[in-house]
Amino acid sequence: MDRHFNCEQVREQLLDLANPAAELPGSAGEHLRECSTCKAELEKLRQTWLVLDEWQAPGPSPYFTSRLQARLREEKNAPHATGVLAWLGVRWQPALAGVLALALVVAIAVFRIAGSEQNIAVSPEPPQASPAVYDLQNLDKNADVYNNFDMLYDDDQQPSDQ
Repeated sequence: MDRHFNCEQVREQLLDLANPAAELPGSAGEHLRECSTCKAELEKLRQTWLVLDEWQAPGPSPYFTSRLQARLREEKNAPHATGVLAWLGVRWQPALAGVLALALVVAIAVFRIAGSEQNIAVSPEPPQASPAVYDLQNLDKNADVYNNFDMLYDDDQQPSDQ
């Protein structure tokens, strides 16, 4: 079934239609013949592709190889760091990070061991009452106060303004 193309549908397929050898679907070709905006956009895209086909990528600079060789010689002859880490072939930043991570692990282990020894040495506290038991104990202690609250809300005992 041949469907009728609108400008948005043609723009979605513009890259496919830009190839001069591509066959235009019936409705797309019909739309391009009728719509000057879409036709102009297709022609601009085809011209851009033609320019890109003719374009040649520039080669490297004539002095690129000689400058690269000089830079490699400089790097090879540059003085390197001395010391134990340089002798081992280790950079100082990763070595420092490793030492700090090890110190952190040791500190955590020491605090855990010290904390567990303190918990063993301290006598255990008596068990706490559950929240429900605590609430019931408070109700028993303050029963008179709670009973008097009912008097505040009782409508029969309030004087009337007449």
